[in-house]
Amino acid sequence: MILVIFGTEQWSFGRLAEAADLLAERFPSEEVVAQIGNHTPPPSRAEVRPWLSFAEFGETIGRARIVIT
Repeated sequence: MILVIFGTEQWSFGRLAEAADLLAERFPSEEVVAQIGNHTPPPSRAEVRPWLSFAEFGETIGRARIVIT
């Protein structure tokens, strides 16, 4: 699994959303999860999770093969 973590600032993370979608497209057998917070527009090909609880975040990072921040 590849975990993509978006920032929590007011700035747009459009390029990161595009990169998450590109990863999901290029590696169809790899699960791509994007924790996006309030970011819009969200990635369209990656699994989108607006927020993860502390426990979910730790579990997801533990399962991730790659973490992108």
